[in-house]
Amino acid sequence: MIALLSGGGNDLWRHIEGTATAPVLYQLANRVPVLADAKMAAMEEQIETKESRIIEFGKREYLAQHIILSTTLAHLGSK
Repeated sequence: MIALLSGGGNDLWRHIEGTATAPVLYQLANRVPVLADAKMAAMEEQIETKESRIIEFGKREYLAQHIILSTTLAHLGSK
């Protein structure tokens, strides 16, 4: 399990510690996703990459919760 928590692409420590930052979707301007400068429209590839990161973040959050709940006592997990 230590390898799962510390392995490069599977780094879950920030999720377990609660310090992971969730990625957010692009802001919309006139119903068009725009970059942080709010002027340039986001390209389709950028939007897909951002959505993939959001999905991956959710998976890691779920996995971190599962690890915590499966390795603690039941009455602690309910807290």
